[in-house]
Amino acid sequence: MNFTGTTKALLLVYKDMPEQTLDESVNIVLTPQFYTLKREVLPLQYAYQAKRIAPSLFEGLLEDASNYAYFVQKEKDAWLFIAYDLEKIQDFLVEKGFDLTLVSKMFFA
Repeated sequence: MNFTGTTKALLLVYKDMPEQTLDESVNIVLTPQFYTLKREVLPLQYAYQAKRIAPSLFEGLLEDASNYAYFVQKEKDAWLFIAYDLEKIQDFLVEKGFDLTLVSKMFFA
């Protein structure tokens, strides 16, 4: 059964993974080693509002020198916030032999 709606291979990415050689396009699933996650109950209605305040929620938790991007999603009673450094993720993938043009989608585990 295909729950993701795609026929692309799904590859788990973790810090100690062996080098990879890709022949075709894949989707990757990042382990929590590559991002920081928080859940907060906030009186927000829209995702753009949550994305605007995301950096302040991670103050003191993230490296100051990095350039983080934020993913937000509404859950039942709370908001899910994920902070990740796309440049560090891309550098890691290249170090492990990935051709970045063959990475189709990125998911968080």
